[in-house]
Amino acid sequence: RLNRLEPHEYYEYGLHDGKLSWDEKCRFMSHHQASRFYTEVNHNYERGALNKLSAHRLFERVGIPTSRLYGVFDRACGRSADGRPLQTPEQLRQFIASATFERFVAKPLASQRGFGVKVIDILGEDRLLDSGVSEISVAQLYDAMTTSRFNLNQAQADTYLFEQHIKQHPFFDRFADSCTQCLRIITYITLDGEVEVLNANFKVGEQGKVYDNTRGEGIAAGVDSDGRLRTGVLVRDGRRIEVAAHPDNGVSIAGEVIPFFSEAIELAKRAQSVVPQVRSIGWDVAITADGPVIIEGNVTWSRKSQQYTRVGMITEAVRKELAQIV
Repeated sequence: RLNRLEPHEYYEYGLHDGKLSWDEKCRFMSHHQASRFYTEVNHNYERGALNKLSAHRLFERVGIPTSRLYGVFDRACGRSADGRPLQTPEQLRQFIASATFERFVAKPLASQRGFGVKVIDILGEDRLLDSGVSEISVAQLYDAMTTSRFNLNQAQADTYLFEQHIKQHPFFDRFADSCTQCLRIITYITLDGEVEVLNANFKVGEQGKVYDNTRGEGIAAGVDSDGRLRTGVLVRDGRRIEVAAHPDNGVSIAGEVIPFFSEAIELAKRAQSVVPQVRSIGWDVAITADGPVIIEGNVTWSRKSQQYTRVGMITEAVRKELAQIV
């Protein structure tokens, strides 16, 4: 089989379409190849470099634009950015009462794919808006965070990062203004030590949702090298559906040009060079009115959502590496 692609992968990626050349089809990475590739280039003992908290500190130190860290909530060792304890309900209340910002993101340290992320609006001393949906108290926020279990240790409550909410470039508000929509840029350090970009997608948000993750009903759109969006793709019941415009509001996707795209690519490549021990990273990059900002890096980067947009991940450098390990 081509690249050991399973039959369902072949059809999910639309490889039965005669419009794709044989060379284009040969670039699609199978689940088997991706599993071996992740294991080879991102060793488990090196992945801690992209722990959300560690990465924040590292990027701040080397001057890579990222969201500001307001504090770390943890019942045993939580601290605000200015050193105050952030562990008890009263300390959480004091943190919110003294905040100089009106909105922040509460993100479970160990969560993936957007699970558990909350966007919190501060309405008053004990009035919060949770993810644009429900009004809650500080005590309710505390209870929600101390009973969540997104980490692997199910007996231990999550640690939460409190981060700056990034205001996206007005270009992206036309698709969805309820969430910060990101580019997913995949970088890879080749066997020759060069940083290359394997793929770039735009994760199109849904109206009313606070995350842009494609795990739900979200849309992915491939991005050409000039920043121009290709036709969007969504997946329903295992079927790949192309959409030229946003189904929520009819806003055109295909042909639109992402602002600051070349700068976003260069930022992702620079960030990759800072953590060379993790050789392939999926960067979530937000675009603001002032340029790109790193939200986070991911050691597994969902080959499915990348390849649904009809561009494979196997460059010549990747093929060279796969030939040694698969």
